[in-house]
Amino acid sequence: MLRSNRITLPLAITCVISVVPLASAGAPPGHYHPDDIAGASKVFATAAESVGPRYDAASQQLQKVGKGLELLELGALTMGSRTPAALSEWMAATRRQATGEHMRLQRHVDLMGEDYSTEFGAAMARALAAEDPALVECGATGIAAMVGGKDCPGEDVNARIAAAIDQDSTLQAAIESINAIEWPAVSKPTKTWTPTPLTGTEQWVQVGALVRTLFPDRLQDHQDDLDRSLAAIFEDDARSREDKIAAAQTERTRYAASLAADGEVLFAALEEALAKAPKKGAPATVGLCANAPSLGGCEGSDVTREVVAFLKNDKKFAKATASLQ
Repeated sequence: MLRSNRITLPLAITCVISVVPLASAGAPPGHYHPDDIAGASKVFATAAESVGPRYDAASQQLQKVGKGLELLELGALTMGSRTPAALSEWMAATRRQATGEHMRLQRHVDLMGEDYSTEFGAAMARALAAEDPALVECGATGIAAMVGGKDCPGEDVNARIAAAIDQDSTLQAAIESINAIEWPAVSKPTKTWTPTPLTGTEQWVQVGALVRTLFPDRLQDHQDDLDRSLAAIFEDDARSREDKIAAAQTERTRYAASLAADGEVLFAALEEALAKAPKKGAPATVGLCANAPSLGGCEGSDVTREVVAFLKNDKKFAKATASLQ
C-alpha cells in the first residue's frame, strides 16, 4: 500500500545558506548572519515561494492517488478470487507508477534546493566581499532566537547585504535558469471497470468503503496484527535480509487471506439482504467494485451510501456478520 507518501521540501529551500564567517581583529564594526540575510532577501523569498504552489499541486495529486490505491487494494483483497486479474495487474502498475513519480518529484525539489543553496551562497559571498572584512557572523540563538532578541557587536548589516544580493544580476539569472527546469510529470491514473456480479451489475458498491464503514474495528485488528508481525520480523537481527523479506511476504499473504475470508461472510450476507431490499426502497441489483471512485470506479451507478444505510438497519444482516464486528 502507498503509505506515508508525504513529500518534503528540502532544507535548502526552507532554511538558509551557511557561509564561512570572515576573520576579524579588534572591535568588529558590525555583524551579519546568513539566516537574517535570507529572511530579509526578497529574491530568496520569491524563489522559495515559487516552489510552493507547484509542489503543493503535485504532492496533493500524488496523495489523492495514494488514497485511491489504498481503497482499491482493500476492496481487491476483500473480494479475493472475485477480483478480476486485469484489475490486480492495473493496480500493481499504477502503484509502481505513483511510487516512481513520488521519487522523481522529491528528487527534483531536492536538486532545486541544492542549486538555490549554491547560488545564494555565492551571491552572499560576493556581497560580503564588498563589506568591511572585520564584520563578524552573529545571530540570536536558543530562546533569544524564538523571541527575536540577540546580543551582537556593532551595526546590523543584514538588511544592507540582503539588498545587495537582491541586486545581484548573476544570482537573478541563475534563479531564472533553475526555475525554468521542467518539473517531473505527475499523472492522474483513471480507468473504469465492469462490476463483478453479486445480484446484478447495473449498480455497484465500493467494497473497500463498505468494509471501512461497516467493520472498522475488524479491519483495524487485521492491520494491527500485520503491523506487529512485520515489526517483529524486521527487528529480528538474527534473520538475514532474504529471510525477512520472505517472512514479511508470508505475513502479507496471511493478511490478504484474512480479508478474503471476511469478504466471503460479507458477500453471502449482503446477497441475502439485497433480496429484500426493494421492500425497503433500497437498491437490489448490485455488483461489487474494488476500484476507488477517484481512480475511475466502475461502470454504472455507485450506490454504496444507499446500501450502507440499508444494511445498518437490517438486523438479519447484523446477525449474519456478527463474526466481523
